[in-house]
Amino acid sequence: MSEVRWATHAEALMRVRRVIFIKEQGVSEEEELDGEDAACQDFLATDEQDELIGTARLMPSGQIGRIAVLPAWRRRNVGAGLLAAAVEAARSSSKRRMASRRSRAGAGSSASSTLKLRYDLIRMDSMFMVRFL
Repeated sequence: MSEVRWATHAEALMRVRRVIFIKEQGVSEEEELDGEDAACQDFLATDEQDELIGTARLMPSGQIGRIAVLPAWRRRNVGAGLLAAAVEAARSSSKRRMASRRSRAGAGSSASSTLKLRYDLIRMDSMFMVRFL
């Protein structure tokens, strides 16, 4: 799994998303291209030949979505790997935000404090969302 920027990988990411969301699931292109991608962190999965086989995105709000895996690669843990990468990125982002807030608040020595991030996976129709507790 690799984290990539929309600005440099939009064409490749959309190639997979078009197959899954627009062609397979019947989502309109207008709905799929929601204008949010430039602000998101994107993740991609590739095969041994470096061909793109799946994508996911993490929105600034922490919502994980647009998980798409090409049909030939389903049931091989590609989606789980994309989700794990996005969850870890969300966890790291939350830790950075918390550390930044602590330092701005003058929290003193926080070397012994540990941030524990808890989350649930919520199934919504044909997708999952991550809810941080």
